[in-house]
Amino acid sequence: MTKRTHTPRPLWHPLVAGVALGVTLVFTFLLTGNGLGASGAFARTAAWLGGESAKTNAYLSAFWQSGHPLNNWIVWVVVGVILGALLSAINSGRFRWKLEGAAAIGAGKRIATAFVGGVLAGFGSRVAAGCTSGLGLSGGATLAVSAFVLMDAWGRPISLFLTNRWVTDETWVPAHRLLPLVNRFAVTHAYPNWAANIWLTTFIRAVQPWIVALLRARDARIAAHLAAQPELLEDRSVEVIVQMDLTTAWPALAAWAGVELPPIPE
Repeated sequence: MTKRTHTPRPLWHPLVAGVALGVTLVFTFLLTGNGLGASGAFARTAAWLGGESAKTNAYLSAFWQSGHPLNNWIVWVVVGVILGALLSAINSGRFRWKLEGAAAIGAGKRIATAFVGGVLAGFGSRVAAGCTSGLGLSGGATLAVSAFVLMDAWGRPISLFLTNRWVTDETWVPAHRLLPLVNRFAVTHAYPNWAANIWLTTFIRAVQPWIVALLRARDARIAAHLAAQPELLEDRSVEVIVQMDLTTAWPALAAWAGVELPPIPE
């Protein structure tokens, strides 16, 4: 009697998996009106576990405003991901009980580093108002600006840019009316993300001189071409009006903040 062995099925080609994920995202938007996400479910779980304490917390209380925190689409997305991954692993013959990386650094250290890494990743996703699913996939698919912010190796924005009017479909406001508002910019409330609101307020204040310069350059460029191109603001071939590299500005920003920048790793 021979012992039966199960050969795991080969993994999908990355291009095939990427296309399948894109199609899934499209149907998610069409059928539910929402995209894909993950970190929001853990934040809602924390609000639920916090109970009465969470209802008075500056950040977690927002998840109780529309009813029970777990009564939300993103929670069931994560439940579906867990069940789907389990069924897929079993069906492909790849289901195993194991602790990845334990052989290299030991089980205890591996669990500890995974926990700390998870906490940092979770906090980062809340500060960024989204994870690689909600911000990267869903945000990128809807052309959300936050999904395309360029960062360097230390998470510092490396570029500022102003788009054409049609990109955001908003009212075009000239620079001379916007400049006084830049000085007063402040997000003082906790919703939807207290840490992100503080970061955004501080960042806008720090780069205020560059924003002012960009607004003036934007209007100057528009004025120079508007006579010859009356439909410039609706021209789909012109997305970004002006852009500024911030990499050379960080020493000045560090002096403004009174901090010393760490060296950029090669």
